Amino acid sequence: MQIEIYRLRDSDSWTLELVDDEGDSIVWEEQFATDAAAFAEFTEGLEELGLEKLIEPDEQDTATVH
Repeated sequence: MQIEIYRLRDSDSWTLELVDDEGDSIVWEEQFATDAAAFAEFTEGLEELGLEKLIEPDEQDTATVH
């Protein structure tokens, strides 16, 4: 799995995306003020839900995480 944190050229906000080994990705709808804030969101989700739920969230988790 890869953690992608990036800012588009014409944007002031950062995006958080997880890409699994098969190339599927989950992109957070929320945008972040800094790359550190995006990474903090990832680590909080990892601690709260675990990696499996971050990669394949169920309906309850998508409302909370993404």
